Amino acid sequence: MKELKDLQVGDEVAILRLSSKVLGKVEEVYDTKLVVDGISFSKETGWNIHKDGCKVSMISIPNEEEIGKLRIETWKRFIDNFFFKFKTNTLSVKQLMQIYNIIKSE
Repeated sequence: MKELKDLQVGDEVAILRLSSKVLGKVEEVYDTKLVVDGISFSKETGWNIHKDGCKVSMISIPNEEEIGKLRIETWKRFIDNFFFKFKTNTLSVKQLMQIYNIIKSE
């Protein structure tokens, strides 16, 4: 099994946050640290080196099944965020009803 010290640029890791887990990519690799999504983590422990408002605490190496689940969860968060920020006044009532019916049927 792969260890933190074996990670290379482009590898996917799970970022364990206070209340969630998301996928991130290794951007830079140094002797003692990894940079994932702009945040430094210890290569030895996986813990966040520079505390960033306690939002990100550590990284881990996910297996293939976990990667698939995290991709789905990441996509769901993106969609939720998109609809939260979407200005509904740019759509007609008919279009809004179509969206509502699609979401309601799920």
